[in-house]
Amino acid sequence: MLPSQTVTLTIPRNWLDLYETIWKPECFAKWASGLSSSTLTKEGQYWKAKGPEGTVKIRFTPITRLA
Repeated sequence: MLPSQTVTLTIPRNWLDLYETIWKPECFAKWASGLSSSTLTKEGQYWKAKGPEGTVKIRFTPITRLA
């Protein structure tokens, strides 16, 4: 098994404000390092993007207020 490392980061913002900022697929490339240089394209229920190893298909769960 490969070694793993847990990293904890505290963000000094209200959790709901933060959730509202990052749940949108349009913002995904800002915080998902593997897709940071890609543009997301909506195709039905999925989004497509170019990842480091080719095209990836992404599906987001519906927004929930219980996150």
